[in-house]
Amino acid sequence: MVKDGKALFEAASDALSALPDAPVSTDRVMCLLYVTRYQFHCGNMYAGLAPAEQAVDLARRLGDPDLEAKALKMFGIGNAETGNYPAAVTAFSAALEAAHASRNSLQEVEILTNLGLAHQYAGHYSAAIPSYERAVEVAEAAGTPPLSPASALSNIALACLQLRDFGRGLAAAERAIEVLASPSDMFERAVRVMIECYYARLLLEVRNLPLARERAKLAALYATGTSELSDLFAQMTQGLVEAHDPLSRDIGLSRLQQALHRSRKGSASALRDALATIVRGYEAAGQPNSALVYLHEIVQLNRDSRVRSVLEHHRRHLDRVSHDLDLNAQAEVALVEQQRELRYQRLSMDALRECMQVLEKNTVAAELHDDDTGEHCYRVGALAKELAQKKGMDPEMCTLIDLSARLHDIGKLRVPDSILLKPGRFTPEERAIMEKHCEHGWELIGEGGLAQLFVAQEIALNHHERWDGNGYPNRRQGNMIPLAARVTALADVFDALTHRRCYKEAWTIPDALREIASLRGKHFDPELTDLFLELVPALQAKHCSLDKYLGVEARKNDFITDRERVARELKVDLGTFDVRR
Repeated sequence: MVKDGKALFEAASDALSALPDAPVSTDRVMCLLYVTRYQFHCGNMYAGLAPAEQAVDLARRLGDPDLEAKALKMFGIGNAETGNYPAAVTAFSAALEAAHASRNSLQEVEILTNLGLAHQYAGHYSAAIPSYERAVEVAEAAGTPPLSPASALSNIALACLQLRDFGRGLAAAERAIEVLASPSDMFERAVRVMIECYYARLLLEVRNLPLARERAKLAALYATGTSELSDLFAQMTQGLVEAHDPLSRDIGLSRLQQALHRSRKGSASALRDALATIVRGYEAAGQPNSALVYLHEIVQLNRDSRVRSVLEHHRRHLDRVSHDLDLNAQAEVALVEQQRELRYQRLSMDALRECMQVLEKNTVAAELHDDDTGEHCYRVGALAKELAQKKGMDPEMCTLIDLSARLHDIGKLRVPDSILLKPGRFTPEERAIMEKHCEHGWELIGEGGLAQLFVAQEIALNHHERWDGNGYPNRRQGNMIPLAARVTALADVFDALTHRRCYKEAWTIPDALREIASLRGKHFDPELTDLFLELVPALQAKHCSLDKYLGVEARKNDFITDRERVARELKVDLGTFDVRR
């Protein structure tokens, strides 16, 4: 009977999605959102995206901002849960505007909380905190039940734990406990478990082991009879506390191993949490080699979950683009051969730009760990194109270098957050993992299925090689390094030097050029270095702002503009979104 009911529901869902555009009604939008919720509940997150997107379109046509906010919220949740962080931010940004127009405070709280979760899933904890803080503010002003502000405060505590802002995290956890002092149902108990777990972990970081032990016991108490996930998280926290105590270290590590075994039967996010916790446990126990084993497993998990998610969205996007191109091709049958050939050449490059959208936006997301504006990869691409032109390369190759260089750091999607978020120097083992991002980028772009992006693969793999052979990953030297990668290396280093990072201030352009000149024949191709040293002053003389000129394509990226819009809405500077501050 259950199977028959499921089949009937899915058949009705297909029929609903296949209906012609008219008529448009509130009931139809709500039916699509019920289908979305059903698919999400069944774990079919990708299957829920299409009806959610259709609901957004119909709600907009109805001119109903409250309905539009609901649909956008569901679409954002689906994208966040399936690893399409840029699309999630874009959806939640639009949802916030719609919620304001409808004056629905409860809707706004839910959107802000889910926006914070989208940032959090992507490892952008500093960007998550302002969303959670606004959610608490709106919830308390509207007098919503305590579950909403307590959940947001709990997530602030987690974000601060990841950012090593322990004082702020402890304050958030203590306030969350006050808000949810007496949990009255299973949902409130589950949130209280998370609060106590984050509180205990923060206490460990400030070396308050006795109080951490008490809070871990409370977490286990609240977890009893709540849910499998709550019980698992309480077990991990108890094991971590025990691992910090020399008298119970072995018991704690054993408990963490048991929790890890349990997590392997659950979701990728639960497994990632368990792996990160056991890494921290072995570090606390003074066993870095054991910690490294599980750190490598996180790298593999990121490949199997984050990268797979990006590629799945990329392939779905390619399917839509291919469909549109087929329609365009059919419309051009009547054109004369010469016109058709010219149109094909233009479409080919335009199609490549369109096909790259998902990969490009996720590269921006990966770069946000170093560049809070998201414009770095675009400036690198534009400057690399300028240098390629000065070198006299073929115009089509120059454009291809521009597009390809934007993906140079996409391999960072596989690097664990604990390394990307680290504000200090890497250990040799951490540096080895970080340097693998070049090979990861080569693999990811190759799996994207776009033959024209062979140049992007070469750049991703080789942009950290050095002319003198002292680079990585393969210690190539001289002309063994592909020309496109040598060109991109100059643009990448120059842009990194002339912009602020969490570990340094921006250099002046003259200072950066002097540094690059000093690395001629060492880091960089001598001939290209000479051309570059001529190019940058010429571009400065021609354009009032080099950044504005090189970053023009970035401002066409809706992910970047939507991040800026959210920052304005939350009244924070984009610098607040620096994920390692």
